[in-house]
Amino acid sequence: MPNRLHNLYVSDLTANSTRWDIATASASNETQHIQFSILAAVNAVVSLSCALLIISILRKPNVRNKAFNCYLLLITFPDFISSFMCLFTCALSAAAYSFYNESMCTWQSWYLTWGFTSNCWGNAVIGMQKC
Repeated sequence: MPNRLHNLYVSDLTANSTRWDIATASASNETQHIQFSILAAVNAVVSLSCALLIISILRKPNVRNKAFNCYLLLITFPDFISSFMCLFTCALSAAAYSFYNESMCTWQSWYLTWGFTSNCWGNAVIGMQKC
C-alpha cells in the first residue's frame, strides 16, 4: 500500500501553493517531535490517572458494589484504553520525528473513534438509569 501521508512542510509553501497544500502542510520535524512528545506525556498522565481510579474502585468490594462507582468504571475504561494506546502511538511518532507510518494513523483513528463512541454510549446508559 503506498504511503499517502503528505510530505509537504510549512516552510515549503509558496505564494502559488494550492489550498490543499496549505491545509495539509505539516510542521517541521523538530516541531512535530515536540508536539508528539507533549501528547505522549499528557496521555501518560491521563492513562495513569484512569488506571488508578479503576484499580481503586475494583480493589474494595464495598466501593465497587455502589452503582455510581460502576458507572464511573463504565466511562473510565474507554478513556484508559484510548489514552494508553495514544501514549504508545505518540511516543513512536515522537521517536520518528514525524508520523510513524500510515498504518499507525489508521489504528489511532480506529481506537480514538471507539473510545469516543464507548463514552457516548456509557453516558447514555447512565442518563437512562437516572430517569
